[in-house]
Order: sequence, then C-alpha cells, then structure tokens
Amino acid sequence: MKHIIIIDNEHDASSFGNLISNSFTFSVAESTDNIQSMSAVKVPDIISINADNSGFLILEMIHEIKSVPSLSKIPVIFVTSNNDCKYQEILCSCGADDIILMPMCKELIVKKMNYLIAAFSIREVELNDSNEIQFDEFINLLSEKKCDNGAYVVKHNDFANVYRFVLRGIERTKRSAQVLLLTLNNEHEKTQEAYEMNTMKTLSNAVKLCLRRGDMSSVCSKNQVVILLMGADDSGGHLVANRIISNFYSECDDNEFKINYDIREISINGLRA
Repeated sequence: MKHIIIIDNEHDASSFGNLISNSFTFSVAESTDNIQSMSAVKVPDIISINADNSGFLILEMIHEIKSVPSLSKIPVIFVTSNNDCKYQEILCSCGADDIILMPMCKELIVKKMNYLIAAFSIREVELNDSNEIQFDEFINLLSEKKCDNGAYVVKHNDFANVYRFVLRGIERTKRSAQVLLLTLNNEHEKTQEAYEMNTMKTLSNAVKLCLRRGDMSSVCSKNQVVILLMGADDSGGHLVANRIISNFYSECDDNEFKINYDIREISINGLRA
C-alpha cells in the first residue's frame, strides 16, 4: 500500500488520513522539522501540506522538503478549503504539484494522488547502511545543487544556529556583520490572506535580488524577513535596507503596505544597538 506523509495538526491530519486509509497508509508531521528522519524510516510516495494551516511558511516548507535528497522527486500536494482563485494561483507558484480542494470525495482524492504518483515515475534506490560513502560523493551531497545569485535562504529554525556560528567567526577574524529585520505592516486588517501572501512573496523576491551570495536570509514570521549581512558596517546595512525597500515599492505600489526595518551590528557581546 502506498504511503503519504501529512503535514498538518494531529486532528486534521488524522481526519484526512482516515479518509484515504483504504488506499494509503499515513504518518503525521506537524511541521517539516523532522521530515528527514521520518523519510529515513519510510520514504513516502506523496506528501500533503494543509495550506490553510501553514500560512506564510509554505515556501520555506517546500524548500525544506525538496532539500532532502530522498524527497526531491516526491510529489507534494497542497490541501485547502479556500476556493479563491487568486489564493490557489499563489499556492501553485509556491511549488505545489497539485491542489486538493476540499471538500472532495475520497475516490477522487485517491485518483488524483495515484495519477500524480504515476506521473512522477518515482524510482528510489535504497542504500544499505553498510555501504561506505565515498569522499567525492559526500562533498557532492553537501554542495548547493542550484547556485543562484542572491542571499543564501535558510529555514527560520536554522537561522539561530548559523548566527551563533558566524558570531564565533567574527570573534576570531574581527570581521563585521549586521542583522537586518524587515517588517511588512498592513494598515488595513481586512486585506485578504491571499493578497498578503502575494505581497510577502514580493518582499522575499526583493530581498533575493538585492543581496549578495555571501549574505543569508530567512522568513521568520508571516510578515518578517531577517537578514544576515556579512562584512557590512552600519552605513552599508542601511544602504542595503533602503535598496530592498525601494525594489519592493517598485513592484508593489499599493500604499496599504509599509515596510519598517531595524538593524544591529553583531559583536562578540551580542547585538549592538
């Protein structure tokens, strides 16, 4: 029987899993934090994400899933009860291989998932634990598969660990670095969630375009992006912040959204105002 990993809260995930239990076994993950360890136990045939409960972390979740070698060719579907076309368009742009619009009968859900699995033609080769990994293979696994320009994007839970490592390097090399926090404010609370997600995506794209490959960024909340600027001083940090904001406003001219930022220097004693 095929297996699905359902990323959702326990209650909703169990409801969805039980609905398709005649055709799929399922396991539940409330986030992508342990997705690699779960796939090590059993590689799934498909992964579903409850988009309605994931909010602005969808892009990050897709990145986390696809960065796991054994999951890079596994289809990922978004499950939503939101029938707004703009919202669904945003979900597709976030990397969904298909969308399940609930409510939907279990027969159609299973049919759509089986068709998607077949289309991907997954052929995973399982490695025996006794096999030694070659050094060149190990280096290849660690290397970036896609060397895009712009900052290195990390999961928000990993940002703190990288920051601590950078702090050690600064202490040793006496280099400078700045932490920049961008906050997207919405002056009208009634703005549709899909519109807010699209605007946040515009901000993320602006960050990617305006940063160097040696910098690092992460979406740290539904309306905030944190950036680590390596080798930058205070004036350089403000210059980068204004460049990002200018780029954002050139793509999003709706004055309903405003960006504020705070910037601090990293020192061996912590963040310096």
